[in-house]
Amino acid sequence: SCNPATSDCFSRFHSIDGCLNPKVTAPEQPLTVRGGPSLIELKEVMKLHNAPHHIVVKACAQMLEEAVKISDGRDKACKLQAFVGKSSRVPPAQFVEQIAKHSQCSTRCLVVAFVYLRRLKDKNPKAYLTRETFRRMYGVAAMLAAKSLDDIVRSKQLWAAIVGVSEKELKALSAVFLERVGFNLDFSFEQYMDAICSHLQ
Repeated sequence: SCNPATSDCFSRFHSIDGCLNPKVTAPEQPLTVRGGPSLIELKEVMKLHNAPHHIVVKACAQMLEEAVKISDGRDKACKLQAFVGKSSRVPPAQFVEQIAKHSQCSTRCLVVAFVYLRRLKDKNPKAYLTRETFRRMYGVAAMLAAKSLDDIVRSKQLWAAIVGVSEKELKALSAVFLERVGFNLDFSFEQYMDAICSHLQ
C-alpha cells in the first residue's frame, strides 16, 4: 500500500512515466491547515511535493473516469438533486483536462477537489459521481479548491462555462456544496497525498 507519510509514496508518484525527482522527501510531521502550518506554508510544501503538471492532470483524469464508471456500472443514482443534470457528452477524463486548460488552476487544486468530494460523500453517502453529476460536483470542488489555494482565480463566468451552468446556478451549487461538507474546506497534507496516492494502488 502507499503510505502518504512516507518518502516511498512521493518517490512512486514522481516515478510515473519516468519522472523521478530524487530531491523529494516526506515531511517529518503530518501537516494540517487547522492547528498546523499556515495555508501559505502548506501551499509551498505542496509545490515541492508536486509531480509535473501533465502527470497530475493525467492521474486526476483517470481517477474521475474510474469513479464515474464504477457508479454508472452499479446503476447508482445521486440523491443530491442540485448536482443532477443532463448526461455529459464530455467524458470525465476529458473534463479534467478542460478544467486544467481553461481555468489554469494549479494541479494541487485538481487533487484537493477529490479530498472535498470524499468529504461530500462521507457526509452524504448517496452523493454519487455519475454521468449526470460529475461535471457539477467535480467542477465546483475544483473551483472551491482554486479559490482557497491559488493566487489568481478565474472569473465565475469562466468557471460557469467550464461546468456548463449559468453564473447564478454556479453560485447556488457552491452554496449547496459548502453546506453539505459542513462549510469545512480544511484538509491535511496526508489527505492531499492520500487522494493522489490512492490512484497508484
